[in-house]
Amino acid sequence: MVKDLPQRCVPEVCAKVWPLSQDPAYQFYPLFKSEEDIKDTLSWTMESDATRAYGYWRERVLEGMCCLFIEEEQHYVLIIALYSWGNFKTAANAFLRQIFAEFPGYEIETGIAGEHTLFREKLTRSGFRLQDDRFNMRHPLPAQIAQENRSDLELRMVTRETLEEYGPLHDSWFYDSRWSAEDLEHSLVDSLIVTARRDGRIIGAVFTRCYERVAHVRGLHAEDDRLAKALLIEAMRLSVIRIDPIEAMEWMIQRSDPFLAVLYDLGFAQSAHYTFYRREMSE
Repeated sequence: MVKDLPQRCVPEVCAKVWPLSQDPAYQFYPLFKSEEDIKDTLSWTMESDATRAYGYWRERVLEGMCCLFIEEEQHYVLIIALYSWGNFKTAANAFLRQIFAEFPGYEIETGIAGEHTLFREKLTRSGFRLQDDRFNMRHPLPAQIAQENRSDLELRMVTRETLEEYGPLHDSWFYDSRWSAEDLEHSLVDSLIVTARRDGRIIGAVFTRCYERVAHVRGLHAEDDRLAKALLIEAMRLSVIRIDPIEAMEWMIQRSDPFLAVLYDLGFAQSAHYTFYRREMSE
């Protein structure tokens, strides 16, 4: 039986879900950082009209939870979390039946770890299609950074003084980024952008955003692997010598991206595998 999750069950759910959420075979995105994070998620999904927090009971024993975010005007549902500490397949079937019945004709999306094969199989059999397949690649800094012969390149960090020159290229190369060149004017302190010049002309760039001592690669424009390597190496070097040194560099890179091989070559390792699925309104 699936029904709204009562407040009295929150401590039990947090205790059951936390160890499951650490295992990639059961992980949903966004990942939970602590039991308190699970409690906070349950709190706001239980209280808002634009969310749901379900429980699954089997023979009066609570065996699962599911949290949703809903946009009624857009006919859209996002499955934030779905965990079961009983029989996962049985609980998942029950939750999806509830969602399909309560939100007929809605577009439904969810993000799960690539290792979560149990739910992946259920999603694909239920009309969901893979939309995004990424590896989160991570390099611990200041670990050994490779060296690269780049005598024909001039590598520079973008500053406020050079942002005007770089800006049009940024908007052209990274047009699908949430940060435009205009946005960078107000938040350049949280960014690290390295450009590569040849014969005085900017031919490539790597764009990172820095927070919690991690530099997250948000875009790389390079004509070949050699240029990509040179840009990444310089970004890593500059990250280490910042006033607030960066402790790691990460890139949530598409599994099909040709630069994935460059990351492995530079010593990056896969720390997570993210997949995103969608069920269209017509399914």
